[in-house]
Amino acid sequence: LICSIAFMITGCGDSKEDIAINAAKEFIMTKDNGTTKLTDVKFFPDGQNVNNTISGFVCGDASSPKKDGGMMTVPFYSHVLISGENKNVTDTHLAFSWDESAKIEHDNKCKD
Repeated sequence: LICSIAFMITGCGDSKEDIAINAAKEFIMTKDNGTTKLTDVKFFPDGQNVNNTISGFVCGDASSPKKDGGMMTVPFYSHVLISGENKNVTDTHLAFSWDESAKIEHDNKCKD
């Protein structure tokens, strides 16, 4: 019974971190036909991450194939907000330019 209730809320056995990361991965896969691979992925909860709400930034590295056959890897982040049946992934950003401004923006969203 407890697992049934937990499953309705979070998916039995899945942590908030796992649920948030999976939501970001699913969102990114729908935008690029599944060619992007995410690595070093972590969830950084924000102030709205309370009770049955999952909220925060999913951050890591995104690797995509280049036209020349190589791979391009850049830092990324996405904001995830899941409350009940509502799942929103927004503010997805790939840092193609890793200048000081991009580093600051990334670090502000991807910190404990």
